[in-house]
Amino acid sequence: MGSAANPLAHAGSQPQTGDVKAWTAEAGWAVLLVAAFAGYYLAPGLPLSVGFLAICAILCYLQLPFAVSLVPLAMPFFMLPKHLGHPHPEFSLGETAIVLCVVVG
Repeated sequence: MGSAANPLAHAGSQPQTGDVKAWTAEAGWAVLLVAAFAGYYLAPGLPLSVGFLAICAILCYLQLPFAVSLVPLAMPFFMLPKHLGHPHPEFSLGETAIVLCVVVG
């Protein structure tokens, strides 16, 4: 039984180039999504918040399954809602992420 018969013979060796590219692509999408939602959450005014929310919508549309898998990261912020001005309502970051993923999906 040579290594050709056993596909796990080289399991501890270096990762394949395709695996590294896939991992870095997923990490890049994660950084973009987290940065866009952080920008939305930290934006001081309504126009800037809406701009970041549009960026979030585009990124969620492009990578919906991945965006949905990142929604639990926003759940700890449910007690710190996003303020959109005094007379306007407040929205939890997790609720915003869920609704955005439903709308674009």
